[in-house]
Amino acid sequence: MIGDVRGPSPEPQIEAATLGSRTIGLVSEVDSFALEPARAHAVAETTALLEGAGHRIIDIPFTRLAPLVSIGKRAFDRIIYASMAATFQDVRLNEDKIEPLTRAALNRGRAMEVGDLWITMHEGVLAAHAMWHIFDEVDILLTPMLAHKPPKLGSFPTDHDDIEAHWDRMIAFAPLASIANITGTPALSMPAGADEAGLPLSVQFIAPMGADRRLLAIGATLEALRPWQHKFEIAGLPQ
Repeated sequence: MIGDVRGPSPEPQIEAATLGSRTIGLVSEVDSFALEPARAHAVAETTALLEGAGHRIIDIPFTRLAPLVSIGKRAFDRIIYASMAATFQDVRLNEDKIEPLTRAALNRGRAMEVGDLWITMHEGVLAAHAMWHIFDEVDILLTPMLAHKPPKLGSFPTDHDDIEAHWDRMIAFAPLASIANITGTPALSMPAGADEAGLPLSVQFIAPMGADRRLLAIGATLEALRPWQHKFEIAGLPQ
């Protein structure tokens, strides 16, 4: 309402930080994405710890999240294009000095029709709605964070214009990272031990919108069940 002087609406109520007993939806597989055994073991071990602490575990098949992964990829793709086109319209930059991948994104942004961006935003709303339905059944999602160990430097080159291949590499590395971005749900990555080479493992928790404290509570619970510390001293952080 124009001219409304009642002041801002109250902040959405966020639940108390206590976790209690929760229903955790387990996403243990990522189907077409190759999940390394060590990453799968990290999820399984975390599941066992939480189940032992009294939480109820139910399986959520990856097929329910796969459409959200695809929407996340398209949204990231088109929003990057639109952002690049807007940036180069508002800021004078020497296009001869940008990388081939950036130039390809810029050119696609300039050629993209406004309807494509609108469809992407609409798909994001539908994805958020679909995620809400999942949280009708569970309180928190537990998923793999990464599908494989961190790749070597240079594994995501930008000296080419094959944008689809670049996005595919990113999604294959962290298949379920984008769904929190596109649906607006909070997510938390937690340490989950180390692999045979000593590289850190991790798992991901996703909660409904506004349930950030729920994530912090399960993070604190998991930290108590499986304490961890940085391998090397970091200034200002306890060992």
